[in-house]
Amino acid sequence: IQLLDQKEEQLLLETFNATTVDYPKNKTIVDLFETQVALHPTNIALIFEDESITYQDLNNRANQVSRYLHLQGFEEGAIIG
Repeated sequence: IQLLDQKEEQLLLETFNATTVDYPKNKTIVDLFETQVALHPTNIALIFEDESITYQDLNNRANQVSRYLHLQGFEEGAIIG
């Protein structure tokens, strides 16, 4: 059953999905995340069920895990599952 006419279908499938964004090729995901932390530290980064966490809190927790792994002997750049 066709619920949308051609114009509505095009709007939903093409126009609303035109979300391509250019990212700097010389930056890692970590660099991009650190930029978000610097620009919007108190904005919500994650929501799970009734709990939310800000970019700053998430960054602090990620750094804590990083320090722990370093103390366990993992080198920078190590792949960890």
